[in-house]
Amino acid sequence: MQKIRINQPIRQRLFLIALLLAALQFVATPARAAEPTKSIAAQLQPFVDSHTLAGAVTLVASRDKVLILEAVGFADLAAQKPMKTDALFWIASQSKPITGTALMMLVDEGKVHVDDPVEKYLPEFRGQMLGVPQEKDQVLLKKPARLVTFEPGSKYDYSNAGINTAGRIIEVVSGMPYEEFLEKRLFKPLGMKDTTFWPTEKQVQRLAKSYKPNADKTGLEETTIGQLTYPLTDRKRGPSPAGGYFSTATDMALFCRMVLNGGMHDGKRYLSEAAVKQMTSTQTGELPQTYGFGWSTDRRPGGPYGHGGAYSTNMRVDPERGLIMIFMVQHAGWPNDGGNKVFPTFMKAAEAFGK
Repeated sequence: MQKIRINQPIRQRLFLIALLLAALQFVATPARAAEPTKSIAAQLQPFVDSHTLAGAVTLVASRDKVLILEAVGFADLAAQKPMKTDALFWIASQSKPITGTALMMLVDEGKVHVDDPVEKYLPEFRGQMLGVPQEKDQVLLKKPARLVTFEPGSKYDYSNAGINTAGRIIEVVSGMPYEEFLEKRLFKPLGMKDTTFWPTEKQVQRLAKSYKPNADKTGLEETTIGQLTYPLTDRKRGPSPAGGYFSTATDMALFCRMVLNGGMHDGKRYLSEAAVKQMTSTQTGELPQTYGFGWSTDRRPGGPYGHGGAYSTNMRVDPERGLIMIFMVQHAGWPNDGGNKVFPTFMKAAEAFGK
C-alpha cells in the first residue's frame, strides 16, 4: 500500500486546526453542575460561626454500614481545639435505652417478666403505700389499687428512679453488678469500647467540654456537668443506669444498629425481635406522652424511636428509612434560639440519606 507523505508545513497547520476544534468543543460543552453535598458538618457550620454551637459529632448509618461520620466546630472553644469524630460525650438519659435493652435480655431468658410486681425481685418494695394529698400539710396514705410494676397506670412521669430500679433488678436477677452485666453482655461483644461510667485519663482527654448560653444568650460559656461529681475518673461515683454513661457516636451507632436489625449484629443475636418490638413500642396507652421500655417512641407501628440526653445528645432509629441518626454535643441550653434550629437542621440533613 502506497504511503501518503505530508510535508512539515501542512502537518503543523493540521495540528493547529485539531487543537482549535478541541478548544471550541470544550468551550461549547457546558460544565457539569457540582453534585449536591450531603455534608452535615457544612450545614451545621453556620451555627458554629454564630457562636450558637460549640461543636458536634454527627453520624448516619444504615442497617449494615456507616454512611457518614463527621465532626464540626470545637471540643474546647478557649483552646480552639477542633472537634474530632472520636470525641467522648456524657450521654445522660441516652443511658435509659441501654438499661431497657439489658432488662429485655433477661426477659428473653425468662428470668424477668415485665408484668411482675417489682417486689418479686426487690422485697424492699413490699408494703408500698400510696400518698394522697389532703388539706395543707397533710397526706393520706392508702393501699394502692395494684402493685408497682413496669406497667403504666393512669399517669406518666419521666422517672430516673424507675430506670435505676430496673438497673437494680438486673443486678439481682443476673447475680452481677449492673455495670459488669452491661460490659460482658452488650458493650464488649458489640465493640462499644468507649462506653463507660468512668472514663480513663486518656478518654477524658477526648471529652468534649460542656457549654451553656452566656448571660445575654448571644454566645456560649464553658460549664461543668452539675449532675456528676469530679474527677470523672473517680470510681467512688456510683453507676447510674438512668443517666450516667459516657460514649462516642461510633459506639452508639453500634448499639442502635443492633436494635434496628431486630436484635442482631454481625451474626450474633442480642435480643429477640419480639423483645425489640415490645421495648420500642408505646407502652403509655392513651396518654399524650409516648414511651416504651427506656425509649421515646412513636404511636405509628414501625415508627421512629430514640432518646435524648440532658446535655443535648440525641439518637434516632427510623425503621421506615432504615437509618440511625446520632447527634453528639455537650450543650446545657442554646443561645440565639439554637434549641429550635440546630437539631432540626441535623435531622433534615440526616434524613436525606434515606432518600
